[in-house]
This record gives sequence, structure tokens and C-alpha cells, in this order.
Amino acid sequence: MSRKKQIDDEEFVRRDIDDKFDDEDNYDYEEEKFDEAEAVEYTGVNINKDYDTEHKNFINYIKKSRKKISGMRIGMIFLGLLLAVAIGFIVFIYTVEKSEDGKSFFSKKKKADVKTTKLVENLSAKAGEITKDSFKASVDTSNGYEYLKIETTINGEEVKIFFQNEFPEGKTGSNLLKSYISKGSDVIAMNLDYDLKDINSALPMIVNLTDGGQAFLWVNWNGDIPTAMSLYDVKNMEKAGSVNLFATLSYYFDIQDAGEDEHKLKLIHGDKVLIYQVSEEVYNLGRGNGGSAVGFTDGFKGTLDADSLQFSTYITLGDGGYIGEYSTSMTFASTGIKMGEQSFRPYIDANYPLTDYTNRDKFPTLTPQSEKWENPFLYKGYLLKRYEKVETAEYVPENIVSVDDGTRVYTDGSGNVITTAGVDVSTYQGNIDWNKLKSAGVNYAIIRAGYRGYSKGAIVEDEKFRQNIQGATEAGIKVGVYIFTQAINEAEAKEEAQFLLDAVSEYDINGPFVIDTEYYDADPTARANDLTRAERTAVVKTFCDTIKAAGKKPMVYAGTEWLLFGLNWDEFAEYDVWYAYYGETPILPYKFSMWQYSMKGALSGISVDVDLDMMFTDVFS
Repeated sequence: MSRKKQIDDEEFVRRDIDDKFDDEDNYDYEEEKFDEAEAVEYTGVNINKDYDTEHKNFINYIKKSRKKISGMRIGMIFLGLLLAVAIGFIVFIYTVEKSEDGKSFFSKKKKADVKTTKLVENLSAKAGEITKDSFKASVDTSNGYEYLKIETTINGEEVKIFFQNEFPEGKTGSNLLKSYISKGSDVIAMNLDYDLKDINSALPMIVNLTDGGQAFLWVNWNGDIPTAMSLYDVKNMEKAGSVNLFATLSYYFDIQDAGEDEHKLKLIHGDKVLIYQVSEEVYNLGRGNGGSAVGFTDGFKGTLDADSLQFSTYITLGDGGYIGEYSTSMTFASTGIKMGEQSFRPYIDANYPLTDYTNRDKFPTLTPQSEKWENPFLYKGYLLKRYEKVETAEYVPENIVSVDDGTRVYTDGSGNVITTAGVDVSTYQGNIDWNKLKSAGVNYAIIRAGYRGYSKGAIVEDEKFRQNIQGATEAGIKVGVYIFTQAINEAEAKEEAQFLLDAVSEYDINGPFVIDTEYYDADPTARANDLTRAERTAVVKTFCDTIKAAGKKPMVYAGTEWLLFGLNWDEFAEYDVWYAYYGETPILPYKFSMWQYSMKGALSGISVDVDLDMMFTDVFS
């Protein structure tokens, strides 16, 4: 069952649809238009008519109390009427003055037989508990009912906020709470579920609008989480918008029935499409209620200030566990509360086949994790659980220095080079002048001794191997050897290791013996391409164990994705790794001994492109 949503990612504005009176600021409170039936329909109770009239009078009073009355154009024929209006105006001004002093809004008092109840019995004492310097609190009355009056300055203008504290007895439901913003002759009624017992919580934040000016922001907190926000644009005297945080976030996570095996859900967020195997309860929740199966409260960390709400949180899927991490921001504008750029980083188990990550339609089925991942590794928008046995390392981009001949070195930050320059070669480099390479600064070479065929699996010696190893050793260049593997089991891994040991038996070399494991792009059907992660790891570890048992130094050559997805590095963490990556700086957060940083090097002594390497750890000792 699919639930489609229409969301404007650039400007997301939600108004509070839970309350039918959200447009109360546009309601006409003129007495002749007041409809008691409408009030009953809205509140669900039969409101006392006198009390409703008093509520309407409050709005009309503030609106009318500041209007200027001019009688300059009235003719003499209406002199009597004008005198009556003037007398009324004097009385009106007197009433306003009393209102400004906080004594009463109207000379009219509530009926003597009307019993009342209060949210707070000693409102004057509560008013003294306000801690925000920019807000001044006092007690005021309207029609004999008590209000808390808040005075402050926003956008350079004096503004008042009123919260009703006193109500007719039995009429104190949250749907009857009355609050207002007053500026000059303008008044807007608000829909706030305020609590005067915690008087500071009833006060708004003054926030900055991205399109200029300031506004009032009321926030409902659930512990440390701002679950709901209501924004009032005081400059234009209107409600700009409201947001229920988690209801808003759920719109960005579309949950569907995966349409495959039982109890599988498809989660869609932006360009990420993920399939999860879940329990029956989570499956029914997600299939029937869309994004309600997604949780956002665990590990919520947020910062709310005058400019924005910025936060991050773990994402859960029902009671099925953790599926990733999420962060975003919200800013404020006269047009509403806007959602900023979102970042959803799902957990990806490295046991899944690497090739599936390039095909959205064949993305592997995931399982929600029972625990949060500590300090996971971010790769291409996905989070990977870090290896436990592999030593971590951070490579500083500024310490990678390019040399005039196109090579690179890594320094200690003070200009001292801490790496050694090298190359790796095969028959594809043709005839090499090793003495010129030595003069060009090459200190070591990893030479291909052979390869296993990707179809039939026969091991073949490299045509230039013996020529290269002899030329390199005679030029005083340190030598290591490698084999391109297509082994599909442990027996073939031992065979490849023994091939290298035999190939160099007549040479005195002290360099590493390397197994080159990678995806063979030239033929997707290559015999080792479809090995499972466990099978490929067993091949690599068996090769290294065999070399080590012979008293030589083993090493593993692989690229980023092969090390993260194609192999379980923890299984051979004791052995050196030769990392292949052609970016400006290594992206792998783990320690490796050598880095192949280019396959298009140009060096004196070789007429074609050559792989360039730098060695961090001496693997020739």
C-alpha cells in the first residue's frame, strides 16, 4: 500500500490542521455576525453567551481603543450628534488610560452571579517569576476577567501579549484558552495551549526571519525536543505557520510494502531506496500507516536559537531497531518555517554484495540493527560499521605535496618527507631503463610475477617478469612481487602463494609478496568476481598465511570498495595493505602501508604510463 506525498523541499510550511480554529485571527467578532451555533460546533460545548460576548468585546475593545475619531467634516446640522460623540470619546479615552495602567479594559464588569475559576490563583506573584529581561509582565482585566499582560519590543515597536487566566467556572478546557497579540490598533488571536503555572514556558522566543525582521516563536517541548513550533509574524500581524516536528519528518520517509517476500518494507528518502526485513508488527505498522513506522526521538540532539533549529537523531523502524542517522535544520520566514537540507545516512551491512550498491532496483535486503553504531564510517552517503581490529588513521590533505615531475610525497607537516617513492610494473610497461628510474628517485618497485586466468584459471608468468626483476636489482632498486589473483578457494590461494615463492627462489629480494584482488571489469563473468565476501576473505587470508609460513612478508592490494565491501579486513588485520585510490587524498580512515595514488605517471626510463606509489611503512625491512 503506497502513500504518496506532495512536499516542497525548498519551502515547507505546515499549518496546524488539528485545530479548526487555526484561522481565529481572521474571525469576525462583530456582535451582529456572531453565531453561537458555530461556537458550539467548534468547542463541542455550549459556551455561556455572556462570556462569549465578553470575549468578542476584548477583540473589539483593543481594535477600537486606539482609533482616532475626526469630526471635522460633520456639518453643523449634526452638532448635537457630534457633542454626544465627543462626550463618548472622552469616556473612551478614560477607559484606555485605565487599561494601560492595568486596572481594567472596560468599565463594564462581569455579572455578579457569574462564578469563575483561575489557572493561577496569585497571578501577580507569578508575573514576578519571569526571567527574560526583554519581557515585562503585569496583570490586566477585561470584562472583569483576569489576564496576564506581557509587554516587549520587537522590530522596534511596542507589542503586548495577553493570556487569559480567569474563566467562567467549568469552562477551562484547553480549547477555551485565549491569547492575543496587540500592536497599535491591530490584534490577532492565537491558538496556544499555554501553562501559566510555568510562566516562562508561556513566553515566546524572538527569532530572526530570513526575509527580514523578527517574529514570535512559541515552542512545545517534550523534554529537550522541540516537538511543535508556532510562528507569528508581528510585522504583518499574522500567523506565519506551525510545524509538528515529527509529523513533518515522517512526510520525508515514504514506507511501502516491498511487494516481495513476507514482512519486507521499502523505505524511500530522496534518492535512497532501501528494503528491510522486519517483524510482522513493524510490517503491518509500516504498510498501513506509511511513515508512522519511522521513529526520530532516540538520540535527538538539537540547537534552537534565534536563527534556526539544527538537530540530528537516530532513525528507527518501529521496534525493529536502528536503520541510520539523520540531520537537518529549520529556519524562519514570514512565509513559514522552512526545512533546510536533509542528510539521511542509513546503516549498510558490509556483508552484502558490492555490485548491488550500484543498482537501485537490486539493492540488497537490510536488517535493522539492534544497537546504535559508534563512530561509523561514512561512504557515499551510507554508514558502515568500523572494523574492530584494523588500526585507524587520518591522512592530512595539506601534508600531501606534489613534486615538479608529477609525483607526490607525504610530509610530517613541517616539510619533512616521510614516504618513499616507488612504482609497480608488468609487461604493459615494455622495456624499462631501470638506471634512469633510479636516477628519477624511484626507490622500490613491485613487479608482477604472474596472473591467474579469469576464465580457465591457469597461472601464467608475466612475460617481462625475469627481465624486470633482474634490471631492478642490478640498478639497486628494492623489489617486491605480486600476482593478480582469480583464485576461487583456499587451495588455489595456496597455489598462487607457492607460485610467487618459486618464481623468486633464484633472486635475493626482501620485499613483500602481494596478492592483487580486485573486480575484473573487462569481463563481468570472471571466475572470482562473484565470490562472497567470506569466500574472498578466505582466499586472501590463506595466501598471506602461506607466505608468512615461508618466512616472507605478505601484503594485500585492493581498492576502497573492495576493502570495505569485498573483504572482511578484520580477518587479515595483521598483514600490510597496499591501497589503490586515485583521488587527491585517501578517503579510507584506516592505516595502510602503501598508497597507489596514480596509474598515469610519467617517469624517465619508461615510455608509457606507469603506476605511482608512496610507502608509509617500510615493508622491505
